[in-house]
Amino acid sequence: KFMAALMATTYRGPVCIEVEDPTFGKTLAGRQDALRVAGNALVGLHMAGQEDAISEIIRMSCDESPERRITSAWAMGRLAGAEFTARLMEMVRDPIGISRF
Repeated sequence: KFMAALMATTYRGPVCIEVEDPTFGKTLAGRQDALRVAGNALVGLHMAGQEDAISEIIRMSCDESPERRITSAWAMGRLAGAEFTARLMEMVRDPIGISRF
């Protein structure tokens, strides 16, 4: 709802979504929901022309959290942009194997 309302305005600046919000962070399912929200928001921002979303997705792919890296890989796959090719090739060699989820 927030992103839809934001995109309905003329604002096109940066947006920060806090995924450690207590609403999400109390359970594993809540944290997974938060990551889905973050991934979907980044995809939506990119599709709406917010070029900073690409760097945020790539930054997320370097996070120490495997779950955040999985989310970034999903977002890269969803957008299927050539700008993600180099990072995806690196992620294939991820020692945890998250890129194969």
